[in-house]
Amino acid sequence: MQSAFSSTLFLTILLAIGLGFFLRAASKDRTTIVDVQSPLPPLEVLQGISFWLEERGWKKNGGNVEEKLLIFSGNVASSAFLVIFLSCLGGVGSACLGLVLIQLYPSLSWWPLLLAAIGAPLAGIIYRIKSKREESLEIKLLSSDLSDMSILRIKAHRDELIAIQLELSESLELSSENSLLSSPILLVLVLKNKVLDSLKLIVFLLAFYTFAQLYYTSNFSCKEDFELIIGDASNLSATWIGSKDVDKNIPILILAGHADSQGLAGAGTPGEAVDKFGLNPMHPEISDELFWNLKLQESIVKIGKKKGLNIRSYDPEIRNIDDANDPKTNWSVGKRFAKSGGYAIEIHFDAYGMYGVGSGLIPPFSEIP
Repeated sequence: MQSAFSSTLFLTILLAIGLGFFLRAASKDRTTIVDVQSPLPPLEVLQGISFWLEERGWKKNGGNVEEKLLIFSGNVASSAFLVIFLSCLGGVGSACLGLVLIQLYPSLSWWPLLLAAIGAPLAGIIYRIKSKREESLEIKLLSSDLSDMSILRIKAHRDELIAIQLELSESLELSSENSLLSSPILLVLVLKNKVLDSLKLIVFLLAFYTFAQLYYTSNFSCKEDFELIIGDASNLSATWIGSKDVDKNIPILILAGHADSQGLAGAGTPGEAVDKFGLNPMHPEISDELFWNLKLQESIVKIGKKKGLNIRSYDPEIRNIDDANDPKTNWSVGKRFAKSGGYAIEIHFDAYGMYGVGSGLIPPFSEIP
């Protein structure tokens, strides 16, 4: 499980890197050069384009008479839609990263979710800062001043070039051999609505995933049924993380707790239902805890062998060994097994009441059975 969460963390970090590249691409300079022509006289075409640019907020910034060059300048404003979209994307992505960190390090509680409060505004701020810049638009007359037709070379942001061709192509009869309207640039414009719809779907799915992690993992429909069986969950922190790599073929020994101490002080809990409410035990000669320990031991070994583990179990078969140092006790066998390089696990269930922190398995379906 730990390795699975680590893989999820790695993929989430890769997605965060992808978001960074998305932010960079959203504010990237996309200046393009295109040659356009018109059957109208150069003066009429240049005046028409200049007037249109000034209406859009561009300002004349000089030029070069000898090179027949006009230069316009203007400040590029960030897209309000992209600011909101990237802020949402950054917030949801940061929240997902926080959820992964919570799964990996439960001791952090819900603090990692505060990453969402950082990621959301940060993504929007980065985009606004990087996209805010001054751009220039250059128009160079390639044809003769006295020519009956006009040939222009325009250097500008691709969005401006698309706008020029869409809004002025009819009035000024502009055309181009490599028309922007047949270039990949127009693909962005033509498919804009579809792309936006896809992005909205992605945001929705990310938001749904975050909501599911926050709500359903802790409030799924079976929770109340489980609490009826095993009681309220303990609030104690109990996270175990392996600190050493082991061989995949390491021998594993599964021991059933209290298998050698029946009839003694350490027989294991009979469970609240039996001890408090007088219900019959699962087996008359052993405690209910041992009964379920043995069942679980058998299942663990069976499943482990199917998974290819080097796993086995041990049962002393003698249920009341008085001497704790007897070589047949779970403790003695487990100790020898661990010293030989194996991994020994003894199964236990929590006791109820003052002796534990839960219901003790076993099982208080309610206060009145």
